[in-house]
Amino acid sequence: MAKFFVAISDDEIASQIAHLINNHNRLYRRHNLHTIKTQPADYFVDVVGNTVVGCVGIERYQDQIKIKHVCTHPDHRKKGIAKKLLTRVMANTNASSFFMTIRADNVPSLLMAQSLGFFQESSYWHRDHFVIVMRRHIHGHH
Repeated sequence: MAKFFVAISDDEIASQIAHLINNHNRLYRRHNLHTIKTQPADYFVDVVGNTVVGCVGIERYQDQIKIKHVCTHPDHRKKGIAKKLLTRVMANTNASSFFMTIRADNVPSLLMAQSLGFFQESSYWHRDHFVIVMRRHIHGHH
């Protein structure tokens, strides 16, 4: 089977993912090249030229996948990048369900998740905000 290579290195991709999520997601933890490369996550990315314009991280837990670090650069929002990446995640990973946590005040992300078939499973308070747990079950699995 063919392998594909991109013009930018894995280190550059990891650095750009860290920069993207540090500057455009409201996380409490700061990331860098090392934290991105050593965490137990795989990343789906969209690249324009030599720039990562969107990313989605996934972690596998038995037959379900946790989606994390969904982020699109502000200059590239409203172009369907995050939705395209999430669709690619669901099409290319074998899991019975997918889940993600989204801040309750992040309406665009909540609406996008719902448009992809995710539903609100639960919510909880974290530090200074509510978090919504969104889940999608895959047909043929339970």
